[in-house]
Amino acid sequence: MMGGRYLKVLLLFFACNSSIGCNTPRNTDTWEVLLGAIPKSISIKDAEQTITYYILRQTHEPLFRQDDGSSYKSKLLTSWSRNISSSEYMFCPDTSRMFDKDVGFTADFFYEYLRNVAGKYDPNYKLLKQGECVAVKFTKPQSHFLAFLSRYENAPTIIKSSEVESGLGPFYVQSLSQSEAVLVRKKRVANGYNKIIVHAYTGPGDPNLENRNIADFNRISSYSQPEWIKNEYLGFNNLELKSVNVIINHPDREIRSMLYNCIDVGEFREAFSPQRKEFHDIQTLLPIGFFGSKPGKAFQQCQFPKGPSRKTAPSFVLLNQQKDNSQQLQIFIKGFYKKTGIKILTIQPPGQEVVEMLHRRPHGYNLAVVVMGTQNWDYGTVFKYYAGNSAYYDKVPKEAENIYKKLVEAPEDEKPAFAVQLADELVKQSIVLTLYQTSVKLYYPKFIKNFVIGRGFLETPEVGDFRW
Repeated sequence: MMGGRYLKVLLLFFACNSSIGCNTPRNTDTWEVLLGAIPKSISIKDAEQTITYYILRQTHEPLFRQDDGSSYKSKLLTSWSRNISSSEYMFCPDTSRMFDKDVGFTADFFYEYLRNVAGKYDPNYKLLKQGECVAVKFTKPQSHFLAFLSRYENAPTIIKSSEVESGLGPFYVQSLSQSEAVLVRKKRVANGYNKIIVHAYTGPGDPNLENRNIADFNRISSYSQPEWIKNEYLGFNNLELKSVNVIINHPDREIRSMLYNCIDVGEFREAFSPQRKEFHDIQTLLPIGFFGSKPGKAFQQCQFPKGPSRKTAPSFVLLNQQKDNSQQLQIFIKGFYKKTGIKILTIQPPGQEVVEMLHRRPHGYNLAVVVMGTQNWDYGTVFKYYAGNSAYYDKVPKEAENIYKKLVEAPEDEKPAFAVQLADELVKQSIVLTLYQTSVKLYYPKFIKNFVIGRGFLETPEVGDFRW
């Protein structure tokens, strides 16, 4: 008996040291991830923010999914239907679902949820109860209503506190701090993750870079990730539907034009992201994969004014959220001053403060590098932070505001044309200088059996689905 038990332990030891590996995360039911910052609150209204979306993906569930880009399915309904013209819908909720141990997904809650979300989509609607099911009737065909219901910003939610909302996903937020968020599964499972720990990345010296319990380093820059994951994890190449852009926040169009044309795209992106080696050139903020995207670098023709003198030339504030580019950025800034007589000053606040600066007015910067990404093909969401009320600018030019308003109000089949028009207008107004489209290699533990690459535009994993 003793010999047999010893042999089993010995075989397990050799298996864990074989080529397939027994990465530490397999020996725990806790998924750990490194994010650029921890959001101050978890709410569906912030679903467009990448760091918040990562957590919402675990805690919330939209009414519909469109994972394959065409057909719809729902985890929250026992059945659903629509008429041939898509003007009437019937939804029957799965009332066994729970937000937490005290609040359920009741028929009454579902009716109020649909009343709110349908009214937000189109005020010309009627609701009709049929037992626990609810019929939604519009005065005209609404073929994009299901796509609207598939967005996380429209997912069923309840407010638990001033910082946290709970949804119908498998996890809930147990604690939230500046350095860490802890999510716990509502119903424990075998051979799966029952807890998620989200760590805030503190920079190149972060001790978590050597933490073998962390399964997901993909939320920080590829050049900041530890080398050991390349051998211990599986890698997947992925061209992302994201663009990296320079926001030019200044009221004077001539000054914006000078900055747009004289900040050399190639020089600046290599200085701002010195560790990145691959850049996919695009001309506007629409990445390749969106209708109307344009390959190639932005057209620039630097013609800075001869005056004023260097002593009276204006200074501009650059928001720098990178933690490993100070030397390269200063070289660029000195060269830019020598060429133009224009001074650029850098500020480097903590991660969460960067997010706050981007979403308040006045913003406190003239230049900022931001990433444009979306969880769905929703042009209104794409341009929300470039021309809407939540824009990254102190003042959006009227021309861009007017096109954005038309884009939001247009029927779905007309939105792409307005999106292209608006992307071009942002270039014309010199308020967005596109640097590149992102391409990364994603790394995940080898032992996960059911991991799927290509589901969702931002490749955010759903930890609750993983099994081994």
